[in-house]
Amino acid sequence: MSTVDNDARYLARLLNNRQRQWPQVQDDLETIYNELQQQMRVALVNHSQWTHLSSDENFLLATPASKVLDTVKLLKGALSVREEIARLGTRYVVTNLLYRNATRGLPISQSDLDGKAERVIHLMDEQTQKLNADIFQMEKELHTAEKDLRTGPCSSNSEHVNALFRRAFDTLTANEKDKSEQRFQELLEKIEAQARELASLKQQIEEKDRIEKVEQPEPVDVAIAEDNPVRVDLNDVVYWERMVEEVREPEEDAPPPALVSDESDEDEEDDDLDLRSVADEEEDEAAVIEQEMIAQEEAREIELRRRVEDLQNWVDRMRRDLRDFPFRKKEIQSPGMCPKLKCAFCEAEGEHFSDSCPIVTNGDERYSIIRDLSACYKCLEYCPAMWPDDEQDDQQKRKECPYKDKDCYYCKRLQGTTFEDLIPDDGGHHTALCNIPQKKLLARVRFEREEDELRELLGELARLTARRNARR
Repeated sequence: MSTVDNDARYLARLLNNRQRQWPQVQDDLETIYNELQQQMRVALVNHSQWTHLSSDENFLLATPASKVLDTVKLLKGALSVREEIARLGTRYVVTNLLYRNATRGLPISQSDLDGKAERVIHLMDEQTQKLNADIFQMEKELHTAEKDLRTGPCSSNSEHVNALFRRAFDTLTANEKDKSEQRFQELLEKIEAQARELASLKQQIEEKDRIEKVEQPEPVDVAIAEDNPVRVDLNDVVYWERMVEEVREPEEDAPPPALVSDESDEDEEDDDLDLRSVADEEEDEAAVIEQEMIAQEEAREIELRRRVEDLQNWVDRMRRDLRDFPFRKKEIQSPGMCPKLKCAFCEAEGEHFSDSCPIVTNGDERYSIIRDLSACYKCLEYCPAMWPDDEQDDQQKRKECPYKDKDCYYCKRLQGTTFEDLIPDDGGHHTALCNIPQKKLLARVRFEREEDELRELLGELARLTARRNARR
């Protein structure tokens, strides 16, 4: 305890200073309460570590010796913090009751003091119950591990090794399965798109045949022989002449039919010419429109091919960058950890680096903690760069943060990739404060959106190609 005296000094102070002023007593109570809250946080960290460790597959498959080491460390921490909580809670209540007389003449009610003492007792009882439950589970696990250690080998057994290989194999097969399913899904989508395109082309051909059949002139039966009619297609003029020849009877003395006037013949010829002219103009106009549509489709196809090529390259880059997207490693116990180094977020000492903290994992939440502590965003400490001018001498004013020029590991990994715009524009920060690892889901959403756009372009390109092939 750094701010609270040890038990012997505390008892000596109670014995020698029986008549103390209330401001002094209030300061002592506040200090004790703050230390009690600190131990509550340590207990919470210990509980979180045990919960994570007891369900971790590496711990469950570990050797008995490894289990003993990990469990003993957490058990010692739980026993120590339980003792500290009981000691500080008792000290708070005793100090509260012993110096009640110092509040005489002050606007402080006895009920307020009783309420604070009761809250402390409630916190002690609640946290002690949680610690007792964790300690019971730890002792049970420790007993089992020690029994296995005495009766079994200290090295990894075949079951352990097989489980590790099986897990590695499952990881590899899962990755290959995901890739195979993705390729199969892409092929299935292409097949479905081609099937829809073929159905559409078939419908267009049937519609075209139906229109041509409606526009064709009605066929008539022309008697080539008496009992063998032949069905041929004739235009209106030829059909009328044939009909006149068939119904005409041979009459030797009949007078010749009256001739139509020359003006009538000229009018009919003019009408025929006008009709043919209009038909020719319509055919020419339709041909021009068709050529324009073909030219537009060819231009669109060229543009689509260019866009598909560019987007395909971009999607391939995004896929590689997403595979290599940086992630934050969470550790209860970091290898090579300095015993006196404290985590800047959960304040666990000698257990893990601040970047690997398993309790506070969100980069934005970590940023808020450092801001509330008025610490430096580059070194996570109250370095000379954060000191006010009135607290520095001339030599200290020339000092800067030792991490001022050190780059963030995650930001550096993302530079030059397709997700470079996710790098925070905050002037630089410590690696432990970076929020890039939690943005992988956003990066995946971007990648899937680009993939969807690429599939739409490929579908449109396939439809244009099918129409062009159908015209040949």
